Amino acid sequence: MTSGHLRLATALTVVSSLLTPTAFPHLGLELVAWLGIAPFLLALRLCSAREAAWLGAVWTLGFSISVGHWLPSGLSFYFEHSLAFGWIAFLSVIALMVVPYIVLFAVLYVRLAKGLGVTLPFAAASAWVVCEWARVSLMSSGGVFASLPWALMGSTQVDVAPLVQIASITGVYGVSFVLIVVNATASGLALDGWRGRLSWQSAASRSAAAGLLVIGIWLHGTLSLRDAPAPGEELDGTTVAVVQGHIGLAERWHRYFHGRNLSHYLSLTSDILESSGAKLVVWPEAAMTFFLEQQPQYRATIRSLLRSRDVELISGIPRQGEQADEYFNSVYLLSPEAEVIARYDKEYLLPFAEYIPFAKSTLLESLFGRFRKFSHGRNVDPLETRAGMAGIMICNEAVLPMVARSRVLAGATFLVNPSNDSWARHPNFTGQWFDIVRFRAIEQRRYLVRASTSGPSGIVDPWGRHSTMTKRFERGATAGRIRARSELSIYARVGDLFSLICLIGLLSGLYASRGQQAEATPEISR
Repeated sequence: MTSGHLRLATALTVVSSLLTPTAFPHLGLELVAWLGIAPFLLALRLCSAREAAWLGAVWTLGFSISVGHWLPSGLSFYFEHSLAFGWIAFLSVIALMVVPYIVLFAVLYVRLAKGLGVTLPFAAASAWVVCEWARVSLMSSGGVFASLPWALMGSTQVDVAPLVQIASITGVYGVSFVLIVVNATASGLALDGWRGRLSWQSAASRSAAAGLLVIGIWLHGTLSLRDAPAPGEELDGTTVAVVQGHIGLAERWHRYFHGRNLSHYLSLTSDILESSGAKLVVWPEAAMTFFLEQQPQYRATIRSLLRSRDVELISGIPRQGEQADEYFNSVYLLSPEAEVIARYDKEYLLPFAEYIPFAKSTLLESLFGRFRKFSHGRNVDPLETRAGMAGIMICNEAVLPMVARSRVLAGATFLVNPSNDSWARHPNFTGQWFDIVRFRAIEQRRYLVRASTSGPSGIVDPWGRHSTMTKRFERGATAGRIRARSELSIYARVGDLFSLICLIGLLSGLYASRGQQAEATPEISR
């Protein structure tokens, strides 16, 4: 590639990396996702595999900063270090957990483009899905959370209800697939037009292939929604209340404030029970930061409210294990008598925030000292509540599709996501997080109750629509009806079969293009 073409390709990549994030909250310009990646794909068509790796790194850096610019300040606040520390930690995470996958996609796309014609958009979409799937699943299993399933392309469309129903078959990756097909088709048409090789017949046939895919998915979604109740109008089932305390991080964990914090939650709970008549209340992760078994006075106060309203409570509460230095980030189910009916200990702990991966590292201990050391839970059985079997996903567990699936396969008839969001302090974080979690409801066709410390909290129906939701960054409570559902979605039954099919499609595409020179540069004619 000439220096002029490299500058052009880099400029197209930067434009794409800054444009595409506008499809995510807070702006929520969903339509941008349909063409925002096309300039990046066009840039890749102008370069060799080595240059593609560079462009992939450039795109990832620009995209990640645009999407997650709030994260460095959040990390600096949480760990009580400088803003420079926050940026170093943020960029390190991006370099380790995002860059390799986008670089891999870029190199694969260049290779595919050299040997494929009309099928290139579908092969490109397969490559993108495989890289997203690997980023989400490859490093997270058996309680180890070492991936970054943030800002997947499909999550931009969560408010486009007919489109995202395909997730009940393919997971969120099916939505990403169709977006990349459209972007790759657009970039291919633009390149052929630039070369002067575009005919109306070719443009029509290639556009029709992408259009038919979109129409087919849209029709599937429309049929899926046809018999669904309107959001908030579920007639059967149980009324569930969600309480959002919005208590500061430092105040929540300080012993001096335990009683005051509990009184806030009890007051909000009393008010919402008075107006809704709910039979199950859900509080966020770490709503109580004391050991319940060791605080009979606090427990008596909780019993007084629950008994008077004949209501069960799900709440995040830390738990001390059998060993003196063993602690769990837990969720308790309490009866109206404040007795422990069941308990869930968090399985997928957040590295550096809940445990240190390299426990004997003095440097890491000093850098990430502001955290609570927890042990991994092993029991993933749902909690048997009045509303049904509650599959618990604490905080970051809800961004992993396989966790929600494991809860449903274990018998969960609805999902609960108690979460701690007070540390980020930015609306983009809360908006993106809530949209990610909404996909778990669609994939599993389950009602999902989300209780956040600082919002938004609410209830998501099995079609991904929030029937009720609190405001961000303020105290509040809301209530809505949910229904226990036992039928399994296709995604629950087959898991990531679609992603495996994409892997086969990618390998087939690479095989078809095997005879091409990997480093050849396309010649551009004006």
